[in-house]
Amino acid sequence: MTTEPGALAAIAPDLIDISTLFGPWPIASADMTAASLLQLMARHGVKRACTLSTLAVLLDAAIGNTATGAACKEHSELVPATSLDPTHLTANAAAVRSLKQQGFRLLRFYPNIQGWPVTSVAFAGLAREAAAQGLPIAVQVDRPGMVSDLARTVGGTGDVILVGIDLRLATEAVAALADKPTWSIETSQLHATGLIAALAEQLGADRLVFGTGAPAQPVAAAATALLRAALPPGDTQKIAAGNARRILKLDA
Repeated sequence: MTTEPGALAAIAPDLIDISTLFGPWPIASADMTAASLLQLMARHGVKRACTLSTLAVLLDAAIGNTATGAACKEHSELVPATSLDPTHLTANAAAVRSLKQQGFRLLRFYPNIQGWPVTSVAFAGLAREAAAQGLPIAVQVDRPGMVSDLARTVGGTGDVILVGIDLRLATEAVAALADKPTWSIETSQLHATGLIAALAEQLGADRLVFGTGAPAQPVAAAATALLRAALPPGDTQKIAAGNARRILKLDA
């Protein structure tokens, strides 16, 4: 059972969602327009959302980045993210530097949707350049072994956010984060009872970042999971806003 919309925002009034997107998304049945995302943000009290156009994932980074930039320019509550496909020749170190210069705050990778392994040396090069540029990356993971492969490929430099961690992958994620202080876990799939509390206890609340996957996934599910963790208010605030603000350098 979910909590009332806005319940999390009552505890964390500067609520930040680090994991949203808009545009055509074949695997989602929800309304995926930017207008729908903004409506969900208003309903649930989300003050800022890091987002990108799905066109950057499914079609072409340049086209998607144009759509993302336009949406973020029109709506200041949206924070621009981007994506690169390592199988494209245009996805190189120069592209990462350009994205940083353009003001994108997060570089997201979707290996399974785009059909490439996280052991890819092309991906490793992009991750290294992102770390050198101070541009955090987020990587979608969805099966056992993937986090371990990612850890071997990327190493411990730079901010890395694991997206898609659930009960099956939690132990592997904890082991990976043990010697990687700049790695974090996004919360959109941490629905299992007690999972957020257990991860906060083992890793510290500063290693968890609130994200929903909205509009493709319900904001209420992620908000309810964090509220039901019943963490100290300071820890809830870190997860709900403080950690994202630090990683995305929103105060810079």
